[in-house]
Amino acid sequence: MKILSVSFSDLKGGAAKAAYRLHRGLLSAGQDSLMLAGQKSSDDPQVAAPRSKIGKVWSLTGPVIDLLPTRLYPGRDFGNWSVNWLYNGAAGRINRMNPDICHLNWVGNGMLPLADISRIKCPVVWTFHDMWPFTGGCHYDGGCGKYETQCSGCPQLKSRRASDLSRWGWKAKSRAWLSKKYTVVAPSHWMARSAGASNVLKNARIEIIPYGLDTEVYKPVDKKAAREILNLPQDKRIVLFGAFSPGGDKRKGSALFFEALPYLRRSFQPRDLEIVIFGHRDGISSSGAGYDITTTGYLHDDQSMALLYSAADLQVVPSLQDNLPNTVLESLACGTPVAAFNTGGMPDMIDNMENGYLAKPFDACDLAEGIKWILRKSEGGGELKTAAREKALREFGLERTVESHLNLYRELVREGAGHV
Repeated sequence: MKILSVSFSDLKGGAAKAAYRLHRGLLSAGQDSLMLAGQKSSDDPQVAAPRSKIGKVWSLTGPVIDLLPTRLYPGRDFGNWSVNWLYNGAAGRINRMNPDICHLNWVGNGMLPLADISRIKCPVVWTFHDMWPFTGGCHYDGGCGKYETQCSGCPQLKSRRASDLSRWGWKAKSRAWLSKKYTVVAPSHWMARSAGASNVLKNARIEIIPYGLDTEVYKPVDKKAAREILNLPQDKRIVLFGAFSPGGDKRKGSALFFEALPYLRRSFQPRDLEIVIFGHRDGISSSGAGYDITTTGYLHDDQSMALLYSAADLQVVPSLQDNLPNTVLESLACGTPVAAFNTGGMPDMIDNMENGYLAKPFDACDLAEGIKWILRKSEGGGELKTAAREKALREFGLERTVESHLNLYRELVREGAGHV
C-alpha cells in the first residue's frame, strides 16, 4: 500500500511535526510511505518538495500571494488565515505519484487549492489539525461559531458584509466536500465535535485518532542532569511555557500566563522560582511579576526538547483554543505535568489533578492555583510524574497511532473510496 502524506511543511509547526511523525512511524512499520511538502526542512529522502528554481521561489512567495485577498479588509486581525484560491497544479502532482491513499494534513498557505481537492483520484483521508477545513478561512474561529451554519460578516476580517471572503471560502469548501468523499481524522474529541457541528460536514465520517510520539525519545531524564546540560538553576522551581510563537499568537494565551504570575507571589518568591520560555521571543513580556525569565529560543531537535521538559517542574499551556498540542503530549511523556485551561483538546490529555490541572476558562487566578497545586504536589513524591508518563504510554504512543491509521487506510483501499 502506497501512502502519500501531504503537508505544507514537514517539520515547522505542530501539525507538520505530527504528520512527519506518522510518516516515519509508517516507514518503521514497513509501509511504503511518502510525504509531499510545500517547504522541506528535513533531509528525509522520502519527503518530496519543490526542487526547481521556480518551484522553490513559489514555495516562499505562494503563502504571501495566497493572502492577497485579505488585503481587502485593512482592519482584519493578523491571525492565521488561508484562502487557497490560486491554482498551482498540486492535485495533478498527487495523481502522478499514484498513491493508494492520499492523507491530507495542514495544507493552508495555498498549498492545495480548494478547487483541486476534488480532483484527487484516490481515497482521501484528511487530518483536521485545526478548524480551517470547515471554516471560511480562519484556522481557529475564536468561538465565533458561524461556520456551523454559514460563514459571513467575519469578525476576524472585521467585515460587516454578508457576502465577504469568509462566505466565499465557506461555499468553496461546501462544494469541495460535496464533489468528493473524504474521511476525516480528528486528533481530539473537541475537534470531532466542532467538525461534526459544521454544516459543511453534515453526515461526514469522522474518526478520532490522536497524535502519537516516540516515547523512547520523549522520556524522563534525570532533572539535575537535564538542568546542568541546559545551564538552568538547580535551586529553583522551573515553570515552562512555550509555543511556535508564544507571544505573537494571542490564541496561545501568553497574556493570561503573565496575568497569572502575580498570584504566585504569595506562595513562591522570585528567589525560589524561574520562568523558562521556549519558542520565539517576539511579543513576550519582559516582566514576569519579579520572577527571572530565561528564554531558550526555538529548539530544533527532539532530544533538546526532552531535556527541557525533564528540567522543568511543570509546563503551562494556557491556550484559548487548541486541538491536541504536541507540547502537552511531549511534556507528559517526559513525566512533566501540565497546567492548562479546560478547553479544546486539553481534557483528552490532562486528567485533572492526576497528571496536571485543568483551570476554569479563562481564569488567570485559577490557572495560578493550578500551578501552585502542581508545584506543591510534586514536592511530596513522584505520583504526578508517574501518572503523566503512564498517560502518554497508554494513549499516545506512536505505534498505536500508526496501527489505527493503517486499519483505516486498509478499509478505504478495500472499498475503493473514502466516505462522507
